[in-house]
Amino acid sequence: MFYLLLSILCSVAIAHIFKWVEQKSFPIFPIFAINYAMATLVAWINGHPVYSSLTLGAGLLGIAVGILFISSFIVFMIAVTKLGVTIPVSLMRLSAVLPTLGSILIFQEQPDWQQITGLFLAFSILPLSQHQAITRHTLQTMIHEGLGWSLFLFIIFGVTDFSLKIQVEVFPIANASAFLTVVFATCFIIAAVMCLLQRQTIRIKYLGTGALLGIFNLLSTLFFLKALGVLPGMLVYPFNGIGIILLSALTSMMIWKERLVIRQWIFILLASVALILIR
Repeated sequence: MFYLLLSILCSVAIAHIFKWVEQKSFPIFPIFAINYAMATLVAWINGHPVYSSLTLGAGLLGIAVGILFISSFIVFMIAVTKLGVTIPVSLMRLSAVLPTLGSILIFQEQPDWQQITGLFLAFSILPLSQHQAITRHTLQTMIHEGLGWSLFLFIIFGVTDFSLKIQVEVFPIANASAFLTVVFATCFIIAAVMCLLQRQTIRIKYLGTGALLGIFNLLSTLFFLKALGVLPGMLVYPFNGIGIILLSALTSMMIWKERLVIRQWIFILLASVALILIR
């Protein structure tokens, strides 16, 4: 549980860095390129002594995961332009149901009735975490204008998360940093290409933000892999998702002076109950 809590803390830090980037109106792909370059460098230094344990299968999976990592973000941006923010964010969070089910069905993890109740509660209350409610109008927009993108977003985020479980179970290596070096190097190459295509320049003023983001990005994923190594995926995925939402909401109140609406307070209460049931 310790590694999972560390992963959640790092993920919340990433969310606040992105909030700051948004306020500064920094272009996203230069920040991404610096972020992935730093993550690759730190992962390479940390994983350097054990690269001999990185098998061909793990290396190919690392490339696939890197492509999925950055592709899921690009799909999310496209979905936001077509559907607004509420539906894509909700689908992104609900996608955790896919790796949770995958852990149960493929890797035969067995939840008890208390955990099943907690899982059902956790996923059913996710729409309440949004500041803006999902309305009939937003659902009609999703169906008529972007159903394909909605399904794609849901699937690609779920598959991306589940790919980390596959690495832990099918391609275990002595040091996860060796695997993450491949993942983030792949992400960096794609982000650099996107910078060129978008004609966005990497400037010195982006370096500090991008580097800090890269360190937290690496640590979040590294701790998440370690958590998957010692805890069932059916626990890790919902606990991670709910934990990030809870802590992000509470810290945003302190840092950005954001106010929560009643539906979000209800979510916090029910999410706390779900976490107690799942653990």
